[in-house]
Amino acid sequence: MAAEDESIEQAVTSRRERLLALRAAQELSNASESEESNDNNQEQSQLPPPTVAEDEEQQEQEYWRGKTEHEVS
Repeated sequence: MAAEDESIEQAVTSRRERLLALRAAQELSNASESEESNDNNQEQSQLPPPTVAEDEEQQEQEYWRGKTEHEVS
């Protein structure tokens, strides 16, 4: 019976260690995801505003896209 008790205690200890490792891994994963999200937000906010030429080009593309869609309809 003592061997059985030791086996149960070992199983409990092993399970606790796995649960702790899983929680630690989840915390690291969540922390790295939030850091990536913050990094992406910072990168986007650091981009310069579009130039007049870029803005005009985008408007022209939207104009022609609209024309093409209208002709197809």
